[in-house]
Amino acid sequence: MRILFDSKKAEFKTPFGCLCPGEGCTLHVHIPSAVGTRRAELVLCYEDGSPARYHEMYRIEQRGAYDIYEGDFSLFAPGLHFYYFQIHAPHGMFRLFKQGDDTNMEEGGLWQVSCVSPDFTTPDWAKGAVIYQIFPDRFHRTGSCDLTGKLQPYTIHRRWSEDVDWAPDENGIIQNNDFFGGNFRGITDKLDYIAGLGVTLIYLNPICKAFSNHRYDTGDYKTPDPMLGTEADFARLCSAAHVRGIRVILDGVFSHTGSNSLYFDRNRTFGGMGAYCRQDSPYYNWYTFYHWPDNYHSWWDFDTLPTVNKMHPDFIKYIITDDDSVLAHWLRLGADGFRLDVADELPDEFIRMLHDRLRQLKPDGLLMGEVWEDASNKTAYGHRRRYFTNGELDSVMNYPFRTALMAFLLGGGAEYFRDSMEQLRENYPAPAFYGAMNFLSTHDTPRLLTLLGHEGAAPATRDERAAYRLSGEERRILLLRQGKELFLRSVVGALENALLERERILAALELCGALFALGAGAFWAVYILTGQRAGEEHGPATVAMGSLIAAAIFVPIGVAQASDTLLQWSLLPLGLGIAILSTALPYSLEMIALTRMPTRTFGTLMSMEPALAALSGMIFLGETLTLTQTLALGAIIIASMGSTLTMQRQCKIEKVDIN
Repeated sequence: MRILFDSKKAEFKTPFGCLCPGEGCTLHVHIPSAVGTRRAELVLCYEDGSPARYHEMYRIEQRGAYDIYEGDFSLFAPGLHFYYFQIHAPHGMFRLFKQGDDTNMEEGGLWQVSCVSPDFTTPDWAKGAVIYQIFPDRFHRTGSCDLTGKLQPYTIHRRWSEDVDWAPDENGIIQNNDFFGGNFRGITDKLDYIAGLGVTLIYLNPICKAFSNHRYDTGDYKTPDPMLGTEADFARLCSAAHVRGIRVILDGVFSHTGSNSLYFDRNRTFGGMGAYCRQDSPYYNWYTFYHWPDNYHSWWDFDTLPTVNKMHPDFIKYIITDDDSVLAHWLRLGADGFRLDVADELPDEFIRMLHDRLRQLKPDGLLMGEVWEDASNKTAYGHRRRYFTNGELDSVMNYPFRTALMAFLLGGGAEYFRDSMEQLRENYPAPAFYGAMNFLSTHDTPRLLTLLGHEGAAPATRDERAAYRLSGEERRILLLRQGKELFLRSVVGALENALLERERILAALELCGALFALGAGAFWAVYILTGQRAGEEHGPATVAMGSLIAAAIFVPIGVAQASDTLLQWSLLPLGLGIAILSTALPYSLEMIALTRMPTRTFGTLMSMEPALAALSGMIFLGETLTLTQTLALGAIIIASMGSTLTMQRQCKIEKVDIN
């Protein structure tokens, strides 16, 4: 029999999860009576397992074959704490360690408990938020922007369907300076679409002036990239989003700048006042030079990304504390917070200052962090991080969630996903856990569609990734699994292309369909009215014709809107058939009721046949009517009703003439 203890269950530990300073915690260990336990102790320890404090545990009852030992403790200050147990038996003492959800003697891990401030909280609006990530250059373009001041050289793709220029140049350098022209106004124009998805928070990848299309090589922290628009355009975007109940957070890239920047200016684009140009530059102390100017510390040895000294007072003032700091600048324009790029490379003190200043400027502002592992106990560069215990981050990007869920979707067991989420729920403060950014793919990971649809080993080289496309069979399988939001066929975010070309096509198709519907509605009305004035009787052929017109309008557009069903035109004949056949039953009922039904009532039902056919086609496709389709459908219904009223008036006139 094993000794029983599971910190995630109330019968062994209360309260669940994190503690606050001074809060009592009660533990119960179930030890088989056969062990003959003489004494049990809880050992609070340091990370290396060396004891810090001992707490006596007492036998409170026998339950079946187990002796139940109870112990209480509390923690005095926020921090990360660990514990294990010592059991004294007749034949000696042994230690009890954690092994998964079970226990093990003398070998295993330590149990963890985080102590956080009782003031730890996240903005209420962030809990349960639906987040929509936008890579600005590849989302949507409306109009054109003044490109004066755009860092050169650059190219602009003529069509959204073109591939990105991912290949190295003749010097082996990937320039990342080709653009598709997505801008702030384009995002603003798509807010209704985004809101329709249930989105409550937009996360924008970097928007500051930069040389590259990804803009993680910041050129000027306080200026939007000219390709995106102006500060006024950004402010309008935030204002329009807020009207729709949507918040906007920005990507805070504070671990490094671009070499082609106001601060470094290796290319002398900004007037030669950067640290690379002058040792008396106001930005010189931001950087670490091994040999000025050409040997300096850079992010992961990319010489276009010189790292900054985050704790230098001048940098802190510029980014955080000045009245017109970078933080204050964008918050005043309407941003609701930041996601910190590579949070592991920012000092705890820097993040805490940024968080405090953010809350000072915007009490309900949000600060998220890019952390790829369990953020409660993350060790980076030999240093244990204090994201939660020091009140630095509101929450983090939930990469462990993605890892566990992808493992399950790719055929793994549900137990791994459950255990991974329960571990995070135990380790994170509740506000951080329920405010985490849960996602399935980002600009740094392969897309969900690629991982679930691809069979075999993933493409290894950039050439293979750029050329790779999912087969039609793979797309169809995925369509059944997924909803109706757009999916892209790319292996890594940096190789994405032409984000919304298909949506442009659908918009044009819907517009044409709406015009066709209005025209068909008008034609139908004229046809009915003309026939009535000529005294013609409208029988089954007329009904079938109306049904065909309505089905021809609504079914193809409905198919096109059903995400990737553009590839499934085989549905069209079946949809048309159902729409037409749907007239048979109501028509038969009408013929039966004709002898007992007033003429005007029969005429009204008969004139509604096209609308019934259209609706049946939409129901078959599982679609909801868009605004233009609703207007078109309304036109057909009104035309039919109008013709019926005309028929009623004609009947009355004929009766007068006869008398």
